[in-house]
Amino acid sequence: MFSCKVPFQNRVPESVSLVVNPCDNATNNLRVIYNPAPLGKKKHFVMCVKALNFRQKADSSVRLVEWLEMHKILGADKIVIYEYQVHPNMSKVLEYYKSTGLLDVVKFSLPGYHANIPDFMSIFLRHRAAIQFLLELIQYNDCMYKHMYMYDFVVVVDVDEVILPLSTDTWYDLIYKKTIPKVANVKPPPAGFVVRNLIFADDKAELQDWYPDIPRYMYLLQNVQRNVNYTYPPGDGVKAFHNPQIVFALHNHLPRQCIGHPDGWCPLHDFDLKDVHMQHYCTGKEKDECKLHRGVNLSVDTSIWKYNDRLTEATGRSLREIGLL
Repeated sequence: MFSCKVPFQNRVPESVSLVVNPCDNATNNLRVIYNPAPLGKKKHFVMCVKALNFRQKADSSVRLVEWLEMHKILGADKIVIYEYQVHPNMSKVLEYYKSTGLLDVVKFSLPGYHANIPDFMSIFLRHRAAIQFLLELIQYNDCMYKHMYMYDFVVVVDVDEVILPLSTDTWYDLIYKKTIPKVANVKPPPAGFVVRNLIFADDKAELQDWYPDIPRYMYLLQNVQRNVNYTYPPGDGVKAFHNPQIVFALHNHLPRQCIGHPDGWCPLHDFDLKDVHMQHYCTGKEKDECKLHRGVNLSVDTSIWKYNDRLTEATGRSLREIGLL
């Protein structure tokens, strides 16, 4: 991340050039993206979601609809999803929600077998995890900077996660009515509000222990078995509501660097565990964190059922309009 102070006030540059040394001749000219809030009024929450890569995987379109409707209920004003490649049915879902104004989709690409970087694929295959992680960071920071003047908070989540309020019903009430008053006099102000992580098991199809009053396609509502304990240690696996006026660079879990804190430290506020947690659904049983077993390791947590009627109705309606039900 590079930063440069704008040499004049109340004016936004159209473009910038990057050079290696002072007084070098510029060989590039990069457009400045500046998206102010319409009429100067910000909305509350923009969600940033790393690139989907589902073409070779099972069709997750129905589950994606439920996930999008869940966050619409929670209060997401805009959801930005980056996309590598997806199943054709998922493309239908993305197009539908783009037409409603809830969703923006940003096409993203990985260098392929014919990349113009010599031997890139051999490098990519050896360092796949590190490269994909770096690309995720590019997506998250791109999303934050494009929307930093339009929304109060940037929320980074994956499509297998839901930040679920417990003592309130919406993110708005959680943040603006419950949490911000608590930190009104805290100095320096928090750059992010941090949510602890709980692992939820998704083995309904394996065990066939369905809840008969809930449609089987309602993945979030059907999977209510979770790990007894929060992810340990406390900073592991968390997600956060980020203040883009303080955060300079985003990590996928926490702010990576904050304005006014050159050592990289970012002031944070941890939510009270009785107010909110993040439900992280395990889809890859090969992961250690997903090797959960019914009994002492899991407990039933039906907190999400308070949205049962609204979520089931909204999901069914959208599935029918898309033609998936």
